[in-house]
Amino acid sequence: MIKLRLNLVGISLVLCVGAAFAQIPTVSISSPLPGTVLTPGQIVTISVQSSPQGAFQLISVVGQSPLGIFNANGQDSPNFSLTVPRTISAGTYGLTAVAVDRDGNRLMSRPVIVRIESASPAPTMLFSDLKYIDFTYVGQTFPLFASVRESDDFDVSKSPELRWEVFASPATVRGARVEALPPVPIPSNVAVVTPGGVAIARQSGLAVIRGTYRGASVLIPISVVASRRGDLDGDGDVDSDDLGKILDSVGVTPSGTWDARDLNADGKINALDTRILTTLCSRLRCATF
Repeated sequence: MIKLRLNLVGISLVLCVGAAFAQIPTVSISSPLPGTVLTPGQIVTISVQSSPQGAFQLISVVGQSPLGIFNANGQDSPNFSLTVPRTISAGTYGLTAVAVDRDGNRLMSRPVIVRIESASPAPTMLFSDLKYIDFTYVGQTFPLFASVRESDDFDVSKSPELRWEVFASPATVRGARVEALPPVPIPSNVAVVTPGGVAIARQSGLAVIRGTYRGASVLIPISVVASRRGDLDGDGDVDSDDLGKILDSVGVTPSGTWDARDLNADGKINALDTRILTTLCSRLRCATF
């Protein structure tokens, strides 16, 4: 109720004006977004936004068959969990939010259209263009690659489903091809693979890196030669080139206990490591020749 006071020729009047400024009820689906691609078996959250608060006694999401219907009583902006049926056919499907207010009136949202695509079949084989890795010194790194076919078009190297592991090698000779691992392979410390798919040589020896993706696997034999302490570039001697590698790394955190730059294994790459390296040089004053 709004009161207006008017002064007309010395006469004061008070007018009462009734006004109702009510918020218009709304309901909408905020997630998934229109055009979202889903696959059979995938679990997706359906988020509904409604206003004003407390306006609705029931909010539902109606999915085009066979996606199903979901109900929530007394919740203003509910979330629903949808598991896409594994038997669903590929195509487009609609999701619509339906809200019922306190008087029994229904309000429908604008439909959100999602697209269902057939799930990719599990690969029968995993490939890598890396047939063998020969690390020339401890601490050397090498990025790993894998694909579900012999083509970069199907590269899965960055997929979170690709898992790399390092096992003891059944081979006894460097460069030997490894066709299979024992039923229960033994983990190896010869190398380690970072979450980003980079192999790092840790100690001398032979090992096999196994990549696994959706049940398919690939084996990459590796070897790490017994390198001279301080020989950071693997050229067989310790000189100013190796010293330069440490100087460029001062202040950097070692990549692990196997990091060849951390010569005193104190978890730091600093001036102490540079001093140690100068005592390991093959020639006077760490000359390169």
